[in-house]
Amino acid sequence: MFHNPVRQPGPDSVRRRIYRILYESQDFQSRRTLAQQCEISLPTLYQHLSELMKDGLVRYSGEEQSTGGRKVQGLTIVPEARFAVGISVMENRLRLSAADLRLREIAYQKSAVSNVSQMLRQPKVIAETLESFLDDHGLERARLLGVGITLPGIVAPAGDRLLTAPT
Repeated sequence: MFHNPVRQPGPDSVRRRIYRILYESQDFQSRRTLAQQCEISLPTLYQHLSELMKDGLVRYSGEEQSTGGRKVQGLTIVPEARFAVGISVMENRLRLSAADLRLREIAYQKSAVSNVSQMLRQPKVIAETLESFLDDHGLERARLLGVGITLPGIVAPAGDRLLTAPT
């Protein structure tokens, strides 16, 4: 019996591939062209698309002109389905910015801070500022992908220590 040594991709990798193609696409994407690009059957594509749509990550985006049959519906991602927050720690303030999946800024805020070094020893100040930011801008925590925090400074080439930190 023939054994195929190539491992078949799992459902998560297929969903990721579908989503990545839609994310990177600038053109109209029909289900048929998407199935061809993913190298999967239409029924398999329909199954994964229904899950992506149920999760609110993909939606229909319009129709192509009909050539006599049914109009072809396009697909696109839903940029506002998720967001990420960046927090920049400055000498006397925090800057918070939220961006959607297309990296468009959806919220921004500056918060004055009296003493950065004290704040860094008590991370709950950053957490409380983040919570307030989310509440003030009506950002749902269930849609939050993650938070990145930046500090100005120079890291050693080995990446194991901070050489200088102006704040």
